[in-house]
Amino acid sequence: MKFPENWCISSIFIVEHTQDTIKNKDIQFKIIHPDEIPRSAQDVERIYGCPLNQVLKTLVFVGKTEPVLVVLPGDKRANIEKS
Repeated sequence: MKFPENWCISSIFIVEHTQDTIKNKDIQFKIIHPDEIPRSAQDVERIYGCPLNQVLKTLVFVGKTEPVLVVLPGDKRANIEKS
């Protein structure tokens, strides 16, 4: 699997085991050590210069019986009323 060169993986989310797993799968990646920890998709866009549509954000909603994990592009919004 090969990602576009401009995909970024922040070092705060990568531990040694994960790095080894990614390397063993022959996935190209670049570790970035940010001066500031991004807290939103807009922060990632500002800090790294990545367009919002190339940023993935993860949201966790607590449902009636279990949590629901949602991963969507940074330029999209989740509508809990439609779910």
